[in-house]
Amino acid sequence: MVEDVPRSIRTGGRAGRSGGQRARSVVAAALLLSWLVIPAAPVAAQAGQTAQTAQTVQTGQTYEDGLRAHKSGAVERAVEIWQKLADEGDVVSQHSLGRLYANGEGPIKRDYTAAARLFRQSAAQGYPQAQNDLAVLYALGRGVPKDPERAAKLWAESAQAGVPMAQYNLGLIYFQGRGVEKDPEVAAKWISRAAATGLANAQFALGHMNRLGIAMAKDEGRALAWYQRAAAQGHDQAAAQAKEMEAAGIEAIALKIEASSAPANPAAAGTAPGAVEQGSAETAGAEAAAVAAVAPAASSAGAFMVWIGSMGSRDGAERLWREVSAKHAAALAGTNPLIVEVDLGDRGTFYRLHAEPLASRDAAKSVCARLRQAQPDAFCRVVSG
Repeated sequence: MVEDVPRSIRTGGRAGRSGGQRARSVVAAALLLSWLVIPAAPVAAQAGQTAQTAQTVQTGQTYEDGLRAHKSGAVERAVEIWQKLADEGDVVSQHSLGRLYANGEGPIKRDYTAAARLFRQSAAQGYPQAQNDLAVLYALGRGVPKDPERAAKLWAESAQAGVPMAQYNLGLIYFQGRGVEKDPEVAAKWISRAAATGLANAQFALGHMNRLGIAMAKDEGRALAWYQRAAAQGHDQAAAQAKEMEAAGIEAIALKIEASSAPANPAAAGTAPGAVEQGSAETAGAEAAAVAAVAPAASSAGAFMVWIGSMGSRDGAERLWREVSAKHAAALAGTNPLIVEVDLGDRGTFYRLHAEPLASRDAAKSVCARLRQAQPDAFCRVVSG
């Protein structure tokens, strides 16, 4: 989508500019082709965005029930289930409903104001994917007043949480100087992080930056390697660039993804209770829309518990409990830690920290409310035991 692109970027601008200026305009135009698009509403679980949504309505329906209804074409039924869950504060349902309204589907007419309201509700609870999509609306001024600075802040939060599309978007606004001071080096850092997760758009962008020597040393072998990675995921423009370079006899180098290029993983860093495990790969064109449920082991006591963080090791989860229980002693009074090991395949093993037992959903929601009162960005989700 390029409606919001200034004409000078979209068309390459006036004649007579230096080769470097032309190159930067060309790469800006190419990168913007996939910018500011809210992915379609969830239709299938995809690698790279796994979160838990065990919250249920009184009928016992879950987000996954709505997801199954949506996949079968029963959009109205999905909306009915997700709306009830969203009203209860379920961040994933709020986000998914927001995408339905942002894109318009079936009986749902496109309504950016409704989408923005739902994204705000989800983002306010720290859901990184909602932060990314809300940023898109602020960048475009759809459903909300146009506010590039607000969009930049939301993308920064989502990118720090490990959402590849947000990392890519953040890199682009630093490249263009939209809502932030223009900084090609910072742009390269974030685009590199997104590319390291497997995001094809970011890999294509990084190929351009290596090929043209933008914010990094010019390296055609490395550029070709990134184009080939993006092309392997079906990125047509990357495939065309790779074919051209291969025909010219350029050989791709073997890429080594440095740890510093990989997305920051709050779940492994042990920095805050808001950590949620984020993916290591993402399909081309959009951050994954659907959320696959990974149910925790049954609680030893009590009907409910709250999920307050995820870490990359059991020791890390135990350390997180000590930190959170000391900082929020009043909110967590009477609860005990329950650590659940979750194997996410190629993404690794995480240790989810819960506080339990809690006798009712209201009691669990009260714990989350007290945590967020003390720390507005705290991650806390009600889970059935």
